Amino acid sequence: MRITERKPPLAARAALSLLLFILSLLPWRLRRRLAPPLGRLMLALRPRRRHIIETNLRYCFPGLGEEERRRLLHAYAERLACTLLDFGWLWRSRRTQLAARVRIEGSEHVDAALRRGRPVMLLVPHTVALEHAGLALAARYPMIALAREGRGTLGGWALRRLRGRFCDCVLERGDPLLKVVRALKSGRVLYYLPDEDHGRRRRAVFVPYFGRKVCTVLGSGRLVALTRAQVLPCLATLDPATGSYRVSIEAPLRDLPYDDPVAICARLRAELERLIRRSPGDYLWNQRMFQTLEGGSRNPDYSLRRAREARMRGMAT
Repeated sequence: MRITERKPPLAARAALSLLLFILSLLPWRLRRRLAPPLGRLMLALRPRRRHIIETNLRYCFPGLGEEERRRLLHAYAERLACTLLDFGWLWRSRRTQLAARVRIEGSEHVDAALRRGRPVMLLVPHTVALEHAGLALAARYPMIALAREGRGTLGGWALRRLRGRFCDCVLERGDPLLKVVRALKSGRVLYYLPDEDHGRRRRAVFVPYFGRKVCTVLGSGRLVALTRAQVLPCLATLDPATGSYRVSIEAPLRDLPYDDPVAICARLRAELERLIRRSPGDYLWNQRMFQTLEGGSRNPDYSLRRAREARMRGMAT
């Protein structure tokens, strides 16, 4: 079950493949030394993205001082750079290489859940190591991967190809819910990351998240309710000092309210917040986590232009 996609031009695909091949030849120690300056460069070249990250950190950690949030920002940028420089290795790695560098802890929980015969879902927050963990898990278990709808972008093509290396079931995020249900009931494990704000264009509810209300797709709760899936919290992290990755899988959540999809959404978000707080430097803070307000409008705090205008007004008074 593979999705139909519009591929980017051949020249672009060839150039990216060449770049990834060159990166795969670089020694790990050199890639590690390149990560800090690359992280700082990414922050400098993308001021709008940096503003989004700073806004999220201010929302989620209001008790931290400016200096603490700045250190967290740079720790995140460095880890993101590390994982990006590792994409060449990931593009060409064999199963044995993945097993040696990506340590999976808690696999006994997945094995036991599969033996019970009920659908299995890994609940995963978006971290810098999510692709590395997903590929290592797909090399070990029959997995379901979700990809964005085919738009012909180079990055989208690369991620779909990467996720399909060891996974024979790659679905589009916009596929009908019943298609995902059938795949989940086939005995595969779903690698599920429901921590994005997709806006009100889909049926959504607002639930607590980091002390705020977040817009979350109701389909997350409906999927768990329809399949009565066993939901196993899972966190993928990077150790920058050693270059190794760790996938921590926990026992299935207990007492899930299978008859109440909204309550399931709230429980999933609470578990995601708990996982993120365990290792905040690994989380992908560059997404607009709270972009949709309860009235349906977009959150103006994510606008860099408005932030600059507010600073100018403050300086003028």
